[in-house]
Amino acid sequence: MLKYKFTYFTFLFSFLIIFFSVIPLQFRIVESYNLLSPDKFLHFLTYLAYTISIYSSLLTEIKIKYPKLRSTFISFFVGFSLELIQGFFLIHRSFEILDLFSNCAGILTFVLVSKTIKKVIA
Repeated sequence: MLKYKFTYFTFLFSFLIIFFSVIPLQFRIVESYNLLSPDKFLHFLTYLAYTISIYSSLLTEIKIKYPKLRSTFISFFVGFSLELIQGFFLIHRSFEILDLFSNCAGILTFVLVSKTIKKVIA
């Protein structure tokens, strides 16, 4: 069996998040400043799953201290950095504060359910 399956998955997930955050969009998204739009829900689910994958890797395979705190920080840092990159360095993308709020909502949901996740993983 693959020894570091969570870690490999987390690196793949990181690559996919970065890739889809910097490529030009092939379709026009209607500007909607609504936290309940499908785009914001996708951000929420993506960062919830991303934080879970980081946590799983840190908890079970890397066995580092404070995996919940570290996975939360890493996930937030990636999301915040990508939004800044979109806002300041990419002409075909833009910074959206609601995307950042949606990312944070996914990360905070992880914090709320992390005890249950730990039971399932362990």
